Amino acid sequence: MEKKITVASDTKVYLSTVKLLDEILDIIPNLPRDYKYTVGAQMQNLTIGCLLTIQRAFMFKYDREDHLKEFLGDFDVLRTLVRKAGERQWISRKRHTTIAELMSDIGKQVTAWKNHPSQGEGRNPGGQG
Repeated sequence: MEKKITVASDTKVYLSTVKLLDEILDIIPNLPRDYKYTVGAQMQNLTIGCLLTIQRAFMFKYDREDHLKEFLGDFDVLRTLVRKAGERQWISRKRHTTIAELMSDIGKQVTAWKNHPSQGEGRNPGGQG
């Protein structure tokens, strides 16, 4: 029998996004000064926003799909910023690869949750359980 998760912070997608936040927070101090407080702050805010959106999607089943669409839009912008940071060599190739793999996993989890016929109702988002 599948264990029912009662709080968003116990889901795999939420925990993976917390790991992503840790990675983002670790790279911000290494960004060039001109971008630390613009691009870096935006990356941080988008990642925190993703956590909030997962929480809302988990709590409000009636408009879950809207929250997940919002997540995917913000997540796509974050992915672009991370890619640009990698291309400009503001972060190491190894760190960029780690973040990209984590983001790919999160994106797949949220897309699967959004595309599920009941949009995750009664199941564990992110596949944990």
